[in-house]
Amino acid sequence: SAWEDLRVVREHVAQQAPLTFREPSGYLRYRYQVPAGPYDQLWDWDSVFLGVATLHTGSAPYFVGSMLNFLGHTDASTGEVAGCLTPSGATPTIYHAKPIIIQGAWLAAQATNNASLFAPYLPQMRALLRYWEGRRDPDTGLFVWHDQMESGADDLVLSLCPSNMSVRCWVPSDADSLASADLLVFLQREYRAFALFLRTWAAAAPQQAAAAALEA
Repeated sequence: SAWEDLRVVREHVAQQAPLTFREPSGYLRYRYQVPAGPYDQLWDWDSVFLGVATLHTGSAPYFVGSMLNFLGHTDASTGEVAGCLTPSGATPTIYHAKPIIIQGAWLAAQATNNASLFAPYLPQMRALLRYWEGRRDPDTGLFVWHDQMESGADDLVLSLCPSNMSVRCWVPSDADSLASADLLVFLQREYRAFALFLRTWAAAAPQQAAAAALEA
């Protein structure tokens, strides 16, 4: 029956989810979560989707740590952070983390009822939003992905070449040329999550409420 199938799936997830949990290591100073057991890399949206889906199996501290790792390695001036981090450092596989880090942090904060844990990373959150504001098509004003790999859709039909690592097909004009609806949705959720953080921090610190409320 469908209910029996659901029970089997839930049992399988409960058994396998802990295999995705990783302890701090090298460049990754906080606990984190990987897409599957064999990996050691921390990936942007994988950590958010998996973190949410496996909360019932105890993923919360690893979900929080994944977001802290990304925010901790975000340049507070430029907003730059790679989309794939490893214990030995960032990799060039994903040009820039998808605009999912702030909303991921908010979801992790809600799961642990601890938004204050992310308060030290306010400059990095602002920098991330500024970074994406600068990533627009000059003709249409639409936000753009840097390349197909960054979008997470490795076979994105809008592009014939995955990234500059594909030396046989990549040309410089391919960069920052892919506009798609999913990017706009991610960014809308980033701004909403940022506003929710500001309001929550303001409520916890009344003396800063006026300034935070204005920014939100």
